[in-house]
Amino acid sequence: MDIKEVSKRLKKSAPTVRRMIKDGKIKATMINGKWDIIESDLIELSDDQQYDHPIMIDQMRKEIDHLQSQIDQKDKQIDQLQQLLMVSQTNQASNQKILEYYQEPFWKRWFQKKTR
Repeated sequence: MDIKEVSKRLKKSAPTVRRMIKDGKIKATMINGKWDIIESDLIELSDDQQYDHPIMIDQMRKEIDHLQSQIDQKDKQIDQLQQLLMVSQTNQASNQKILEYYQEPFWKRWFQKKTR
């Protein structure tokens, strides 16, 4: 963020923001002759009620909603994968029984005593 944006957010004049940077109240870095202020560093000023809270809260709500939708999508994917795993395990168990049956010699299957 530049000084103009910060001054709007803090509802202070640009010279006041520059003084705050000079006094160390706001962390800023000079890049190509312009001050660059990280938005998250302005949160510290919110205790002094100098930060525009509704904007910050609105941005946080949007981020939370986005993250919640991602969580919902992942939950759906997990459910689908669990269903596929159950089907796969069932198929694997039946395939194992078939394999065991055919691994016996054929003549043993023919002459087995029927238990009924």
